[in-house]
Amino acid sequence: MEIVKRYFLSFGFLMLLFSVFISFSPQVASAQTMWDMQKGKSQIADVFGQNAEQPRDIRVFVIRLIKIALTFIGVIMIAIMIFAGAKWMTAGGNQDQIEGAKNHIKNAAIGMAIILASYMIVDFVGRCVMQALEGSGIWGC
Repeated sequence: MEIVKRYFLSFGFLMLLFSVFISFSPQVASAQTMWDMQKGKSQIADVFGQNAEQPRDIRVFVIRLIKIALTFIGVIMIAIMIFAGAKWMTAGGNQDQIEGAKNHIKNAAIGMAIILASYMIVDFVGRCVMQALEGSGIWGC
């Protein structure tokens, strides 16, 4: 059981490092990249807020980082649910293991609800921040 926990922690740590690496990766300034050779790239960049003429705001970066973290935690909650389901299926009628698995599933479901609510709040605040930065007169907040 301790080995499984260690593997889950190792996997979670590696996924966290991967997501941080992806979010902090530098933009390639070379004009020979495939992205620079694409037609219509400025329209795509405008939609995703990555236009070179438009500097990134730290508030937008923080909101995106929080969304990535919440998504990662949601994936962990799903893994916990799957692990608890497997534990329940392999309990072999042992009531202590079944109760433990039920508690894991219940706690993971509560955690997932909290994570989803947090994600919706961050998304709402992020939209408000984006509207404030763009200077649009109508706020959805």
